[in-house]
Parts: sequence; C-alpha cells; structure tokens
Amino acid sequence: MEHEIHECELQSRLDIIINAMNKMALAERAAQTKGRAAIRRIRRFVTVDNQEMKADMEKMNEGLIEMDVARHEVKNTKTKEELEEKGTLYQKTVRNFNEQASKIQLVIDELSSTIYTNQREVVRVRQPEPMFPPDFIDAVKISLLNEPIYHGQLSQASICEKIHNDGDFLIQDGCDSQSLLLTIFRNGVRTFLITIEKVEDGVRFKAGSKCFASLNDLTFQMKTVQIDSETIRLGTAIYRNDNCGRFGAHCVIEEPPRSTLKTIIPLSTMKHKSVVVPLKMGIIHDGNRGGTGVTHPPKAQKTECFMVYLSRRVCPVPA
Repeated sequence: MEHEIHECELQSRLDIIINAMNKMALAERAAQTKGRAAIRRIRRFVTVDNQEMKADMEKMNEGLIEMDVARHEVKNTKTKEELEEKGTLYQKTVRNFNEQASKIQLVIDELSSTIYTNQREVVRVRQPEPMFPPDFIDAVKISLLNEPIYHGQLSQASICEKIHNDGDFLIQDGCDSQSLLLTIFRNGVRTFLITIEKVEDGVRFKAGSKCFASLNDLTFQMKTVQIDSETIRLGTAIYRNDNCGRFGAHCVIEEPPRSTLKTIIPLSTMKHKSVVVPLKMGIIHDGNRGGTGVTHPPKAQKTECFMVYLSRRVCPVPA
C-alpha cells in the first residue's frame, strides 16, 4: 500500500514536468513555423518579387518607347483631325507610363524598409527561446518540487496515510493550475485554498488575507486558518519523505581555524629544511616588511634566508 502511494506521488510530480516539457515543445514548434514563414517571405522577395520588379521595368521601358513614338506622330500631324487622334493616343501612352513608373517608384521607396522588416522577422523568430520558464504557472509548479512541504497531487488514501493527528498539515495541488490546497487534519481532513499570484518580483502565495513569498514562509509564519466559522491551529508540518534534498542545499563541516607562525631565520640554523619557501632577495634586503620583528642582515652579507611556515605544534629554531 505504501509503495503504491509513493508511486502515485512520484507520478504526479513527473506529470508536472512532462506537461511543462510538452508546452515548451509546442512553443518551439510554433517558433519554427513562424521562422519558416519569414524565410519564405524573404526568399520570395529576392526571387519572385525581384522577377516581378524586372518585368515591371521592362513594361515601363516599352511604355517609354510607345510614348516617344506617339509624341513624334503628334508633331508630324498636318490636319486637325489627325492631331486630335494622335493627341488622344499620346495622352494614353503618357498615362500608362506614369502608372508603371509610379508602381516601380513605390517599390523602390519601400525597398529599404521591406528588407529590414524581413530580416528582423527572421532574426526575431529564430532567436533561441528561453528554456525556463516555458510558462509562468509551469515554472512555479516545477520550482515547488524543491519545497518539502509540497506533495503534488495526492489521493484521499495518501492524505489519510500522511496526516492523522490534530494540527498535521501539508500542501498539495488544487483543483486548477492556479491554486494549491492547504490540507489540515482536525476531526477529519480539511482543506484551505491557496492562490498563486504573479507579481513584479516573482510569485506570491495568498492564503486568505495574507500573502507569502514562498511556501517555506507560509509554513513557519502562518499559525491558524479560518475554515467556515472554525479557527484551526496549524500544528506539525508533514514533509515529503522521498530521500530528495532541497535544491541548493549543501553541507559544511565547521573546523577551528588553524593559526600559522611566520618567521624568517637563516638557512644554516634550520634542522628541518623540507618546510622552507625561498624568499625574493629584494624582500630580504629591504628590511622588515612583514612586521615579523626580525632584523635582516645588510646587503654586504649574503645570508641565505627563507620564509618558514610552522604550525602551532612545531617550535621554531632560534636564529
């Protein structure tokens, strides 16, 4: 029975992670779709639109030739009837040329912005999506797995197995993704709603009129809850027992600090020469820099001195 309950708890926490991963996959697929569409648009611009631009320019050149021919015909007319006929034809060719030239000029004017927009669209949709959080509430649920008071989705049998003394309480998933349930034992199992709210600096958990930055704060600061007309005092917090530590927890072994003794003594008086560290000659001849109270020999005397690190249990050999 206990093994089945433990498997149900692990499965509920696994479902939270699976749902988050599925949403991340859907977001990545949507980004890929947008990226492909943007790439198709820019490919169309450099291929199809470019060919259409060349075709429009050829039509404009043809219209220019037709306009010149019509203009010469107007100049060579001899009668009024011919002038009216050739003049109408000339006006038509001028109008066609102006329309084609305006169309090309519009494309040229918008060319720089079109290139910038297409390139920006490709870069924007192909930027790497943030791996975390895929969605606000999914990120909160994943982070709650590091809270030992949070048990995920529990069955009624699991709850009865965990809390059976007055005041015992734990936190489990609520009926929807935006809420949690504070489950308390007091003459039976009672539940109290906790709402997950998004704020500027992160998330907070609202229980009644009180707000808490984390479930840990709620566990240690909340003393009583009001359910219907009854005030129930919170007693023992029931934590998960899945052999999992909290994220970021670490162990430090405190040791008393070891003190070392620094001194400078001539090498010739050393009995244990395996613990010496040679000093620079400049430091030796410049006098007492380290505040050890040792008088150094003058430059004329080339005494070979060394810095010795001796633990508290070893006595230095006098100079």
